[in-house]
Amino acid sequence: MTGPYWIGAIRLCIRGEGQINVSSTLRQLDSCQFYATPNRAIGRLTHIPIVFIKNINVTHGLGASDQTLYSGIWIPTFTIVPLSDEEYYVDYGNYLRYMSSLTIIQVMLDERPFFMKNIEQPIVRTAELVFKLLLFTSLCIELFGFLFLIVKLLIAPLLRWIVYLWKKRRGQNDKSNSSNGFTRSSSHSISSYKKDSIQKMEIDQMMTLETNPSIFKIKQQDT
Repeated sequence: MTGPYWIGAIRLCIRGEGQINVSSTLRQLDSCQFYATPNRAIGRLTHIPIVFIKNINVTHGLGASDQTLYSGIWIPTFTIVPLSDEEYYVDYGNYLRYMSSLTIIQVMLDERPFFMKNIEQPIVRTAELVFKLLLFTSLCIELFGFLFLIVKLLIAPLLRWIVYLWKKRRGQNDKSNSSNGFTRSSSHSISSYKKDSIQKMEIDQMMTLETNPSIFKIKQQDT
């Protein structure tokens, strides 16, 4: 790069191929970072530090005899690097506005002494799952038996007692209704009997007058 040009930004990418070895896997690395400072160009010497952190994943199998899988990846951490040619101006009295063969971009790689470990394991093992299933089944059976005892000893007698009281009260109501009906029918029969007897007496008197008119005449003379 020659001529009246300058470098105002840098895009730095780090890539690496992955590897697989039986139960261990190194994942592919592909990470980029863009460095830029508004209205500034890079100086003659620019330091860019990059620190790597190991991230390890451990995946346990469902059963005790299953194989444990390991996988890992390098995670780069980028720091903010200001790009400026102010130091060049202080040293030489002008700004760096072209590509110089003396421009140096130094990338420093480092590794953290610690690492991140993620453990992935089943919520429950096969043997533990069977044991918990048996416990749950026995619990359901015990609850069913307890519910049966409650129904047999408490709810069923209570229902029978309620039905007995209802039948008893209904029998009393039917008995009172029948007695009231009998009283009404007897009074009605007595009144009808009196009425019939009165009508019969009147009819007998009329027949007597018709058969013996002399009695009617004597009564008229007396009057």
